[in-house]
Amino acid sequence: MGDSVRFVLPGPPRGKGVARITRFGTFIPKESREEMEAMRQIARIAMGGRAPFTGPVEIKLCAYCPVPESWSRKTRERALSGAIHPTARPDLSNIAKGVEDSLLTRRPKKDKPWTPDLQAVINDDSQVVRLIAWKVYSADPRVVVVVTEIDT
Repeated sequence: MGDSVRFVLPGPPRGKGVARITRFGTFIPKESREEMEAMRQIARIAMGGRAPFTGPVEIKLCAYCPVPESWSRKTRERALSGAIHPTARPDLSNIAKGVEDSLLTRRPKKDKPWTPDLQAVINDDSQVVRLIAWKVYSADPRVVVVVTEIDT
């Protein structure tokens, strides 16, 4: 394995919203766009000024989901010990897709110059050749992501 970067996205895990396609174009919901931009900024800071990975990468992510407030103390303890797994929304594939898309280096808008704040962790999501993801309950909801460049 090669170089890697690790970062934490605070707060409860969220899935990527479904894009709407109209005759005017494709629109990602505002909340999803803002969430992805925040993740991109956290990832960019974690990169510490390094250039994006150019080779194949592995992504490991763990979504730490909040335990429902309505559950009894006994059920909450079982969930926090790992005896109960989170099966509620958001589903893991949507969380992973949101994280994966936030790792991408954005292209500048038409007639705009490239700026360093557009840079992220990878240049193209086709670079992801291995994805390992899981959900668990936690008293501290967050998503932990580790991106590792695979030596070829």
